[in-house]
Amino acid sequence: MKSGKIKIYQRISLLNSGFMQEFYIDLDNHKIVPIDSTNHFNRGKDPWEGEEIYYLMLDDLFDFDYFLHDKFCDNSIKDEYAFSNENHEKLIAFFNNNKLFEGTFPEGHNHLSLSIVSDTHHYIHSEHWRNLNNILKEITNLDVLNLENIISQSDYDFKKEGIYYKGTSHKLKLKTLCFYNRSSQWLDSSPEFAIDFDKNRIRGCIYKELTTDEINLILELLKKYNVFKWTLEEQWEKTCKTPMSPRFDGIEWGVELIFEEDKIVVIGDHNAYPDTYVHFGEEILEIFNIDILRLKNFRREPEEYELFKKYGDKQLNQK
Repeated sequence: MKSGKIKIYQRISLLNSGFMQEFYIDLDNHKIVPIDSTNHFNRGKDPWEGEEIYYLMLDDLFDFDYFLHDKFCDNSIKDEYAFSNENHEKLIAFFNNNKLFEGTFPEGHNHLSLSIVSDTHHYIHSEHWRNLNNILKEITNLDVLNLENIISQSDYDFKKEGIYYKGTSHKLKLKTLCFYNRSSQWLDSSPEFAIDFDKNRIRGCIYKELTTDEINLILELLKKYNVFKWTLEEQWEKTCKTPMSPRFDGIEWGVELIFEEDKIVVIGDHNAYPDTYVHFGEEILEIFNIDILRLKNFRREPEEYELFKKYGDKQLNQK
């Protein structure tokens, strides 16, 4: 690639709101041009969708509107930027990398989408985000791809015990965990909750103060069932090999982890689940007596349920 325009679209979904930016790199004219300004999708508060308690819950935990806007919108491309011949060569070298577009699943909630001339979309694997962001930062002085806010494989190690700065023993402290599971059926209730690990409380479909023992138990379950590794493709073997039943279509779920310095990981999908999802859900059901992860959907499909048990057991038995 020596010339042309490369369109870059970034979407970050977090707690049912969204940050979006779209711009293109004009290699012929050596400039970066914004296409759409950053959008902050306001949270709707429609009780018919069973979500009002979710927003009240979030407001009880932190000022979410400030969090989203302050953390992401300030880094968006709003102006036109010219770049030097040196950065032109760096960009060409970056986009000529044959391994650039290898596998992104399941990082779809924090992704970069590229359209190269033909508007055919490609997704950049997170291990390459840092290289692109460094070039863009030289040009704009902005953390354009929000790598200071997003936890990705380019800068962090995802381990069973937690998430670490890459190549170090420094484990990030988990501050907040949010979970949602929403069906396309508008009358169906939406199990959603958020856990504040600093204030020892849970809000949402479960509303209570938590003891230190309960907090430690939840943290142990996250470790036991590989939740900190759910963003890795290796944790989705069942989904990759055996597609879900069409009856699951339209079900959206997500786990959103907010760590120290408000760094975030968003894990989730439509109609796809990590291998240990059912195992994790069973133990959560046993503890809280609420089917938060909607295991009822899996039990309606016995073959799916058994497959998840099989692949989940395989993950848990690995050393």
